[in-house]
Amino acid sequence: MRETAISIKGKAGYLEGIWSDTQTSDKNKPSVLLCHGHPAFNQDMQSPLYSAIALELATRGFVSLRFNFRGVGDSEGDRSNGESEFQDVLSAIKVLRSLPHVDKKRLFAVGHSFGAAAIIKSLNQLGTVKALAFLAPPINAIGDPAIQSDRRPKLVLSGLEDRISPFDDVKSVTNEYNNKPTVMSIAGDHLFHNNEQEVASLLGGFLTQEDSR
Repeated sequence: MRETAISIKGKAGYLEGIWSDTQTSDKNKPSVLLCHGHPAFNQDMQSPLYSAIALELATRGFVSLRFNFRGVGDSEGDRSNGESEFQDVLSAIKVLRSLPHVDKKRLFAVGHSFGAAAIIKSLNQLGTVKALAFLAPPINAIGDPAIQSDRRPKLVLSGLEDRISPFDDVKSVTNEYNNKPTVMSIAGDHLFHNNEQEVASLLGGFLTQEDSR
């Protein structure tokens, strides 16, 4: 896997990002946007979970782009506690579409916790994103009518020891969706401490399956 630091022009200033590419010569690769969890939990693009996901995806032939939301790490701007971070998602998706060898018809978006909420808030502007994956998503975010009626394939993955987004609550809310998502659980907490590789493997399997459709 090759990793390159990139700068993303956002509404609140420049965002720092990491582009992870496979070491193959394929010209049209599937790609994934990775959105990190809440900075209040010390989550940023360098957290072990996202590094594990990027590596797993690269082994499966996916390009990925992960970035720091506004006000996190060296990204410019001020945090807005979820009010405006959806703009960062849209800025990053725009850059992802422009990267070399990316197949614009095979785009996917993955969000963990805070990142899942930001993706959901940007849902109506995601365009050709083919499928979505939410890791330990906030209950209020996945209860949004926009995501409940969205017809794209979805994976929702929760930890059985998650006290912030309890699995039973996640399952209850997603049961109301018009287009039922794939719902999975593992023996992990909200941040998936010590379960990073299992999350990466399950996520990689879902995205590989959806990419083949």
